[in-house]
Amino acid sequence: MTSSVVAEKWLHAALVADTTIHATVADRIYKQPAVAQPTYPCITFEQTGSDEEASIGLSGAIEYTDMEVCVVGQTEDDTTLLACADQIDALLADQRATYGTTTTYVFRVLKTGIVNEPTIEGTVRYLRLGGLYRFAYQGTT
Repeated sequence: MTSSVVAEKWLHAALVADTTIHATVADRIYKQPAVAQPTYPCITFEQTGSDEEASIGLSGAIEYTDMEVCVVGQTEDDTTLLACADQIDALLADQRATYGTTTTYVFRVLKTGIVNEPTIEGTVRYLRLGGLYRFAYQGTT
């Protein structure tokens, strides 16, 4: 399993397990592309890039997976969505996470940008709030 796939699996598991996030979106957490007609609010995440960097004096290269994680609502009111996006930030803030059974993957998660996108499609207003996160992985323990 690649570190990118593991990062996605860890992220989904962490979001599902957080009770504050669950109170807002229940189990509506989707890897992009989301279901055709999702129930709102929901969380979407997608990998936006990956990279590898040689390391000096450490075991193996550092692998990076960049992901966008957003709470999406069919609303103009950002109160609930903002609280959920803030909880995602708190959950991922400088996270050092492990994932795996036979091989343990160790990540460090850093926020690298914000997402604040109001859109209108016809007469329906949508709001996407969240962030861009970089998952850094190196070696196994």
